[in-house]
Amino acid sequence: VNPTLLELLKHKQPNAKFTADLMTRDDQVDTEHVDIYIFGAPCQPWSPAGKQQGNNDKLQRNFILWKCINYIHDKLPRVVISENSHALAFTKFTKVRHKITSLIKSYGYKVWWKVLNTKDYGIPQHRKRFYLVAIKHEALKRDFKFPSPTPACLPLETLLEMPGVPGRPRPPATQRAKFIKELA
Repeated sequence: VNPTLLELLKHKQPNAKFTADLMTRDDQVDTEHVDIYIFGAPCQPWSPAGKQQGNNDKLQRNFILWKCINYIHDKLPRVVISENSHALAFTKFTKVRHKITSLIKSYGYKVWWKVLNTKDYGIPQHRKRFYLVAIKHEALKRDFKFPSPTPACLPLETLLEMPGVPGRPRPPATQRAKFIKELA
């Protein structure tokens, strides 16, 4: 951890607790309970862009995922949301995915997971990600449903003034206004 950045965080959040190394953090002592726990562990152990070593990752980046699972066990937040590489949905990682979901279920949660593509939700980027949502049974009012895809977003250049760029006419103001209204 960059010591300068850690000092900046401490300066900006004087009442917050910071641990320089997540792997040395004692969740029983160094962390507080939260109602909603959102985490994204390093995706390189699972990612198709990496070596897909999973739990055999030589750099042990997968340990952070299990440290986050331990936090859920120790602190039992009402809601858990996690994001990672879409490869966690691959058959190759069925055992890992099953272990993650089984452990979280054993802590008293109902668990849902799905691969979503950011381009289907108004973000101008093709990026498939694995999302997991877990809700404590006593906090569950109804089953969780992942959102339905939203209308495709317009490319950024269609929303910007592009004077002098041949072949890129700017859409009429009414079309831009309609698109912006749909985003709101």
